[in-house]
Amino acid sequence: ATPMLADEAGLSVLSRLQLVARDDPTAISLGAAVVDVVLSTQEGAVPLVLAAGATISDPDNTTIGSLTAVLTGVLDASAEVLALPTPMVGLTVQGNGTTNLTITGTALLGVYQQVLRSITYQHQITAGNITEGIRVVTVSMGDPSLSNSAEASILVASVNNAPEVQLAPPRTNVSITYNEDDLPIKIAPAGRLLDVDSSELTALVVKLTGTSEPGLEGLSFAGLALGISVTASNSSTALHLSGRATVATYTSLLRSISYYNFASEPVPGTRQVSVTATDVNASEVAIPSVATIQVTAVNDNAPRFILDDVDAILEEPELGTQLAKVSVIDLDSAGASPILQLLRTVPSSLAATLNITTDSFLLRCPASSGPCLPATTCVDADCPGFQRCCGVCGTTCTNPQRPSSEMLIAASNTTADVIDRELLSSVSLVFEAFDGAATVETTVVLNVMPVNDNAPVFSSATPRTIAVPENTSIGTSLVTLFATDADLPSQNLTFSAASTSFDLATAYIALVPNSNQVVLARMVDREALPGQFNITYRVTDTAVGGQPVQSDEITIEFFINDVNEFAPVLSTGAFASLDILENADIVAPLAQYTVLDRDADTPSNVVSVVAQTTAGDVNPFFSVTVALASVQPTIGASYTVTLFANRSFDRESPVPASLVLVASDQAPGNRKSSATNITLNIVDVNDNAPTILLTDVVSSVAENVANGTVLAIATASDPDSVPNAAFRFALENAPSQMGLDPLRPGFVRVIAPLDFESVATVSFAIAAIDLGDASLRSTVNVSFRITDVNDNPPKLVLNQSSMLLTEQTSVRFSNLTVSDVDTRAGIDSATFSFGLVSRGTFAGVCPSAGSQLCASASVTSLPTLMISQGVSQTLSPSRFSFDGTSLGVLFGGLPPTGKV
Repeated sequence: ATPMLADEAGLSVLSRLQLVARDDPTAISLGAAVVDVVLSTQEGAVPLVLAAGATISDPDNTTIGSLTAVLTGVLDASAEVLALPTPMVGLTVQGNGTTNLTITGTALLGVYQQVLRSITYQHQITAGNITEGIRVVTVSMGDPSLSNSAEASILVASVNNAPEVQLAPPRTNVSITYNEDDLPIKIAPAGRLLDVDSSELTALVVKLTGTSEPGLEGLSFAGLALGISVTASNSSTALHLSGRATVATYTSLLRSISYYNFASEPVPGTRQVSVTATDVNASEVAIPSVATIQVTAVNDNAPRFILDDVDAILEEPELGTQLAKVSVIDLDSAGASPILQLLRTVPSSLAATLNITTDSFLLRCPASSGPCLPATTCVDADCPGFQRCCGVCGTTCTNPQRPSSEMLIAASNTTADVIDRELLSSVSLVFEAFDGAATVETTVVLNVMPVNDNAPVFSSATPRTIAVPENTSIGTSLVTLFATDADLPSQNLTFSAASTSFDLATAYIALVPNSNQVVLARMVDREALPGQFNITYRVTDTAVGGQPVQSDEITIEFFINDVNEFAPVLSTGAFASLDILENADIVAPLAQYTVLDRDADTPSNVVSVVAQTTAGDVNPFFSVTVALASVQPTIGASYTVTLFANRSFDRESPVPASLVLVASDQAPGNRKSSATNITLNIVDVNDNAPTILLTDVVSSVAENVANGTVLAIATASDPDSVPNAAFRFALENAPSQMGLDPLRPGFVRVIAPLDFESVATVSFAIAAIDLGDASLRSTVNVSFRITDVNDNPPKLVLNQSSMLLTEQTSVRFSNLTVSDVDTRAGIDSATFSFGLVSRGTFAGVCPSAGSQLCASASVTSLPTLMISQGVSQTLSPSRFSFDGTSLGVLFGGLPPTGKV
């Protein structure tokens, strides 16, 4: 470098200096931010990395030429070394695996830093006692005089090493083969136990796993040494030997341990025996040594059939129905499953109809709590091999497996054609099993159980129609019911009445209990029962094996035959009467009767009727017709009998008094009849008019004759009978003053005053009228004169019937005009005289007025005139009048008088 000096004026001076560089040492840190580190390791540990976080730095250089690591404080000589597991390319390694490790070669600081981080300390005694203490590893870089160094202090500790079990020295594990029927085999006859840091052991544990024959396979050993005890568990599949003894003593026990299998047919497969040892420091082998035992079986047993308990099948099985299940087991554990086949069947035609399924498998004994297998699978009392697993055969096995085959025999859709109980009672199935060495056969006989597949059938021997006369005796056998059933064995058939067309049918015609006999239980009456009814009988077979029963039915018609028990009877009874109209038209029927024959059937109820006289002869006056009206069950046959007259009858002439109707049925050989005596009554018809006679009559009668005077008397008669013979009298054209006496028929009397002035001559007729439906009459004429008498008063006419009177005044009141209807000589010219019949206070006849009526308050000598209303008591003028009932005038001195 050439320094330059300058003044204020800008002048400069140059001066030459010689600078010499100094080489600083390389810095080493074995830990993070620390130079030295303290480490620890133990016996059997993996190599120890000295400085996983080491760093190398040098301010003067980027490369370095060497690295040295020296191990000091070694206590176990050559067993302790330093090593670089993975050398770097371009570097030379010396003393790798020694106590002095040198790496040379120029390389970047980072390369040597990576090398440093890879150096390990290793104690090569992995099993055995090592010397505990502190070892020191010094690390330097390049020239030691120009490099800093760093130290790693290592604390080394020893550990207790577990014993080693060598079953086949030097191998810890071993494989063994055990054949069926072999003697117990030792698992480690040359085995040994090693312990690098202990001369004594405290325990040896041997365990057997993978067993299949509980109680029959296990572990055994020779006699125990002094101070050692044994505990066996799980049926000798685990041995625990304990007690402080030398390694040699335990080695002797190990060599005596054997595996045994007493099963006659051991289950082939692998078993394992694990062995562990424990030293006095309670250190146990971490990984047990294992003896693998391969158990093999020998094919020395023939297959054995296992049959289910089914020894019967139902006939005509449906498709898929299992008929048999056959299993075969080979008690030999080795080999494939036996070959199982169906050799033949009886009948031979059965084989082609069967569906056969075969399966091969290893049959495993179920757990002891599972279902028991058939007792036939037990082999012997020790229960070797396959067995029930439920204590029956002895010791319970643990899942033994045996080669087995199974065959299922099922019905096809044609099997039912062969397995028919009506054709055969049993079938046989012959099976064969072959295990490669032995062949066995077995025959399964299945009894064919009947199925109620045939219904009973009524045979033709059972009649379908039965006639029962109504006089049949009770208990008479009417019919025997015959039926057959094709099912075998023979069925017990029961008969019953299923239904009837008549509710009471079985009360009359009964089936004897527990039989096939039908008898008459009650007398039948054709007139009370239907003539025909049906009874349906049922025959039922016996259900087999829980199958539904089957039945058949037959309907029998029973006809109740009528016996002629009843005579036909006229509904009127034995006696009757008949009214016949006289002169009746002979075409019209006289009467109709009903004849009933209670017999139900023909010819017992075919009826004829004849008309007879009381002497039994044919009655010539009458004829009859007979017509069937109805035939009704329980009633009989009803006929309508119509009676006709062969002539007309006149009651007024001689007629027959009676008629006999005889009704007869037509039952051959047993005809019955009845007679009805009919009294004839010729009913009168009003065919005769009454005959009337006038027995008395007056020639004249005065007009003033008294009421009730008899004027004429008539009598009458009628040949007809009552009521036609009854009659009444009537007047025709007679004056109203004449009438008939209601108490004396035919008497004509005066019933009102006669009046000559009205009628002087009377003519009328008296009629006799009968009371028949069509009234007939006869009349007689009557005539006489009425003579006149003075019986009419004069007629007075007032020209004034009222007036106004003034009190105390005398006035002319009225004028009278008088006339008289009587005109007889001597009477007509009579003078009229006037007078007051009665008088009042203010009225009187005027003394000088003649026919004038006067009123005067002073008149007192005249007769009193009655006044219906008197003059008012007041003096004022008042009106008054006469009532016209009491003022009369006498003339000629004779009654009658006129009044006004």
